[in-house]
Amino acid sequence: MKSFLFFLLTINFLYGDVKSTTGKLNFDVNFDQQSEMSLSSQGLNIGSSQLATANLQVQGNALISKTLSIGTTQSQSNLNLSGTISFSTLAISDNINLNDETSLHSYYLANSASTNIMITLPYTGNVEGSLITIKKVSTEGEVIIRTSDNSIDQKEYFFLTDNLPYVKLLCDGSEWHIVYNSSTGTQSGWDPSYLSDQTNLLLWLDGSDESTLSIGATDNVYQWNDKSNYGNHVTQSSNTLQPTYNSRTLNELNVLDFNSDVLDAGININRSVMAKCTVFIVYATDNTSHASNTAIWGQDNGGWDRFVVLTHSAGSARWAVSNGSTGVSISDIDNTDPLVLSTHFDQGVASGSFAYVNGALSATFTEGSGTGNSEFGIGSISTVGTTPLDGYIAEFLLISNTISESERQKVEGYLAWKWGLEADLVAGHPYEDYSP
Repeated sequence: MKSFLFFLLTINFLYGDVKSTTGKLNFDVNFDQQSEMSLSSQGLNIGSSQLATANLQVQGNALISKTLSIGTTQSQSNLNLSGTISFSTLAISDNINLNDETSLHSYYLANSASTNIMITLPYTGNVEGSLITIKKVSTEGEVIIRTSDNSIDQKEYFFLTDNLPYVKLLCDGSEWHIVYNSSTGTQSGWDPSYLSDQTNLLLWLDGSDESTLSIGATDNVYQWNDKSNYGNHVTQSSNTLQPTYNSRTLNELNVLDFNSDVLDAGININRSVMAKCTVFIVYATDNTSHASNTAIWGQDNGGWDRFVVLTHSAGSARWAVSNGSTGVSISDIDNTDPLVLSTHFDQGVASGSFAYVNGALSATFTEGSGTGNSEFGIGSISTVGTTPLDGYIAEFLLISNTISESERQKVEGYLAWKWGLEADLVAGHPYEDYSP
């Protein structure tokens, strides 16, 4: 009888309910006095002896060979979800390096209302398979997405500049790929073709683009083709006034060498015809002596029309831009260094005209009226070579309007980085550390 009762008690122990006296059951699968799994009324925690914070909690990897159903008993595919899904999100209002973040988020909401924001993506080797979305949540400013190894589809930068755009990026372990772009945001390689339609880019001459040049047997340039949509090619029919090519470079890019030469732009920029205009030029002069008269570009029929003069026997017109009655000094160009010079003319507007050298304001003036009617020269202040340039020109842009500060700075940044002058940009310039 005792043996039978012992047998019943043994069966009950083996096959009966397992009960905990602590509110938790720990499982020591490896028999090493360390719990690899715990079960409590809160749930099952695999990979830890801690109490679960959900019905199922996994510390480590989980492999599911067939299907996983969440919120449903259906299993038509490997993953079945009935309900909603939440993503980790981080709001950004300043520059951020995601390599420094402890965790990668699914969504980044970038507010560039106060300042442009630069987001540096994590090193690709650490985040293989990651898919992130970056959303610009402000209408102002721009969001710059970058890597340190040119790994956004083989580019270093991507720009979100439109109204509230977003971009999805997928990492394959060696590169970030743009899998969706909601906007016209551009990668590095911004150039003046992206200027807004309102700027009216009438002329764009690029000395590094040999395909735009018509070159003679002695490397003489007799036509420089316009890269804007207007086809305003500049020409010179006289062999004695044609600049040369393949003789000088800037930042390892070819430039046009001017030695008493001039190109006829064929565009009338007089104030009576074009009340507003903006000119950008990358150039250098070889002559800082006042003994001879030299200029960069412009027109002058004797009435102080629009031009920029370098050396000149008339003291008021040295290193100066014309305001319609005299020369306004821009002495920052009194040197032989290559420079990014931008001049903005707004006829009749009090203190509405400006000159910037390497992005720094050099002159503010009021431009008077004018009634001349003549084309302007590049390398001179006339189409026949008056006060010719002794130096070189790398790039030239003419816009038949004044432009916003942000667009001016973008053009300056583009020109500076392209021609190796980024270190000369004024401190605080938005593109002193990266190209647009």
